[in-house]
Amino acid sequence: GLVRTFGTYTDGVDLLGGVTFASDTEGFVNRADGALTVVDGELEFTTVSAPDSFSRAMEGYSGRALRFGGKVRRGTAGLATAGFTRVNSAFGNGEFVDVYSTEMTDFEVISTPGTGKNFWIGGVQFGGGLGTSYWDDLYLEEVWPAQGFPNACLTATIEGTMPNPLPGSIEVLWQGDTGKDTDRVRLEVQADGSVVLIRDTYYGKSVADRQLLDSGVDLVAGQAFKIAVAIQRTRMAVAVNGAGTEIDVVGTTGFSHFRIGQNASDAETFTGSVAAYAVYAGAEELGWCTRWSTPESAMQIPAVRRLPRRLCLNGDSYMESSSSGLGMMLEDLGYDAINLAVGGSTTAAQIAAYLARPDLHDLTCVWWDGSPNGFVDLATEQAQIESWIAAMGHDRWLYVRSGQIPNGRTEPHSDMTELYEWIAYTYGPEHVYDAQPVLANYAITDPNDAGYADDQADIAGGLYPISHTYDGVHLDEPYRRIVARDMMKAIERVRALA
Repeated sequence: GLVRTFGTYTDGVDLLGGVTFASDTEGFVNRADGALTVVDGELEFTTVSAPDSFSRAMEGYSGRALRFGGKVRRGTAGLATAGFTRVNSAFGNGEFVDVYSTEMTDFEVISTPGTGKNFWIGGVQFGGGLGTSYWDDLYLEEVWPAQGFPNACLTATIEGTMPNPLPGSIEVLWQGDTGKDTDRVRLEVQADGSVVLIRDTYYGKSVADRQLLDSGVDLVAGQAFKIAVAIQRTRMAVAVNGAGTEIDVVGTTGFSHFRIGQNASDAETFTGSVAAYAVYAGAEELGWCTRWSTPESAMQIPAVRRLPRRLCLNGDSYMESSSSGLGMMLEDLGYDAINLAVGGSTTAAQIAAYLARPDLHDLTCVWWDGSPNGFVDLATEQAQIESWIAAMGHDRWLYVRSGQIPNGRTEPHSDMTELYEWIAYTYGPEHVYDAQPVLANYAITDPNDAGYADDQADIAGGLYPISHTYDGVHLDEPYRRIVARDMMKAIERVRALA
C-alpha cells in the first residue's frame, strides 16, 4: 500500500520570546528540593533528591503541536532530562529526552498542550545520579506536518481499496501524531474490516485516555472505500461509504507528523491501496462527510477560511476549556484563545486573574460569568466590571449575560439582569451579548412533549430552556456550538473597535 510521512515544519517563531538567562531564570521555577540559578548566562539546575524538577508554566495553543528545545549539558549529575507535560508542574508524566554529555548538546521534545489550559516545559531528575546540569538557548515553537497544516480543526478524506484477503490485524489508513505513538489521532481498519477513528492521549502511559469512534461500517476484502473525517477540539466525526457517526470530545491532539498507511513506528502498514487523500482547514459537519463519502458522490470540499485571531477568555465553567465550557468551541471557529476561566470561580477571582495578566490586556476579551458565585451586591459587581474595563484600556471587549439562573433560586437573577442592562447603557449595546434569544429558537414547542411547560416558562423568564442543559445548569454540547457561532458575530463587532 501507499506509505507517506509529512513532518516537521516550523515558522521559527519562538513562543518564549528569546530567553537569555542574562540576569534571571526567565520564568522557570524550581519545583522541589533542588536549586535553580543563573551562572555565566546559563541556567544551573542542582538536584538533591529525585524527582527534583524545574519548569515554566504555559497556557494556550490547544490542539497544536509544540517543540521545546535548546542546549543542555550535565555537570555533576549523571544525566539531564528535558520534559514537556500537561499533567503537573513536577512532570508527573509527559514526554522526555535524556542527555548524558558533558558538552552542550541540542535537545528537543515535541508534545501537544491538549485543551491548552495548562502545560509545563523544563527539566527533571528522576534518578541516574544527582547533581548539576546547565541549560541555555531554550525555545518553544509551533510545529506542523507541513506549512499551513490545519491542526486542531480539519477535514481529512481518503479513497482506496481494501486488501484481499483481509489482513487479520489492525492496519492504519492515516495517523497524525507528535513523532511517537503516544499522542495521536488515527483512522484504522481493524481485523474484521471495521473502520475506527481513535484519539489517544499519552497512549501506553499511566495517565492514558482514549476516545474511540466506531464508524459502524465493516468493509470486506477488495471493497472500494471513500472515508471523510472531521476533527476539532470538541467533536470527532467519521463517514464511510455514505454512513457516518460522531461523538463529542474534550480537547484534541496536535500533529507534528501526518502519516498515510502506517503508524509512528513504521508498523501496522495498510496493505490495501490508496488512490487519493487530502487534508483541509475547518471541520465539516457530519452531514457533509456522509454525503461526500457516498460512492457515487462527486462533491468537492468547500473553501474554508482560517481566522487566526487572538482572544482572552474569562469567566466560570460556562467559558472554560472543558466539557461544560465554550472556550474550545470558539477556538474551533478560528480563534487563538488564552483561557483564564475557572469553573465555580467568583467574579472577584476572575477579575484578579485578569489583572494579574497584563500581557493579555491588549487582546479582545470575552467574559461569561454564567453563575454569580460569591455575589455580594450590584454595586460591588459594577465596581469589578469598571476595574476590568479600566485595565484593558481599549474597547475590544464583550460581556455575556448570565442567563441560566432560574427565578426563585437564591442567586440574584434580577440583579444580574440589571447588571447586564447597566453595562449596555453605560458602555454601549455592542459590548453585551445574550445567548437566550438564539437558544429560545430551539426550545420544545409541542405542548404534548415532556418538558414543554418548563422550557416555555424559562423563555418567558429570560432564561435558557432547561431542555438544553445536561444537568439543569450547563448547556449541552450542540447548543454550546450554536451559541459559539452566534456569539462570533458579536465578537467580530467589538474586535473592530479601537
